[in-house]
Amino acid sequence: MFSKPRLMTTRNRKRRVNVLSANDTMITDSAKIAQRRFLLLKRVLSTVNVEFEQPFRISDLLYRAVSRETLIDAYNVQRLQTLKPLLKTVFSTDKLTCLHNDSVQKQKQPGINMIRQLLKLFDLTLKPNTVTIGYEKQTGAKISRRFFTIVPFHNFSC
Repeated sequence: MFSKPRLMTTRNRKRRVNVLSANDTMITDSAKIAQRRFLLLKRVLSTVNVEFEQPFRISDLLYRAVSRETLIDAYNVQRLQTLKPLLKTVFSTDKLTCLHNDSVQKQKQPGINMIRQLLKLFDLTLKPNTVTIGYEKQTGAKISRRFFTIVPFHNFSC
C-alpha cells in the first residue's frame, strides 16, 4: 500500500544537481527572452514612429498618443509584417493572432491588432480617442482625428 521512502543514493543526488543546474540556465534564458521581448517591442514601436528617449523604459510609453492613420497605413503595416519572423522567435503564436500567417487577410486592421496585442503582454493597452477639429464648409461634415493613447491595462475604461 505505502511506498518506501526513497534513499538518497548517489544517482538521486546527481539527478537533483542536474535539475538545479538546468533551472539556473532556464532562469538566465528567461531573463534573456524578457530582454529580447522588450527590445522587439521597442523596434515595433519605432516602426510606427513612436518616439522615445534613451534609455527606453516601459514607463516612457505611458500616455503616449499614436495616430490611427499611422497604424493603418499600408506602408507601416507592411513594415510590421516584415518583423513577424523575429517576433515568432520570442512570442507564442497561440496567444498572438497577429503572428499568424494569414493575419493580414483575415484581420481588418492588422497594424492596430499587432500593437495592441504586443502592448497587452506588457500590461498596457491602446485607448481610442477622437478629437473634433471642425466642420467642412461645403458639406457640413464633421472633421475629426482619431488616435490612441497608451495606458496601463488596469486603468483602462472607455
